[in-house]
Amino acid sequence: MGREIHAHVIRFSYDSEIDVINALITMYVKCGDVCSARVLFDGMSKRDRISCNAMILAMCQE
Repeated sequence: MGREIHAHVIRFSYDSEIDVINALITMYVKCGDVCSARVLFDGMSKRDRISCNAMILAMCQE
């Protein structure tokens, strides 16, 4: 389901919206898919505190 949402985000060009990407990162982290979360994080052109906190949480859970 999460990957379908991610595909929808890309298909409709919401992938430049930082809030949407942060939500996807958080979703991947909560599902235990740290690799996908990291790929999204690394691909972000602009990061905020929420992005960084989501990745810190992911690394702490690993």
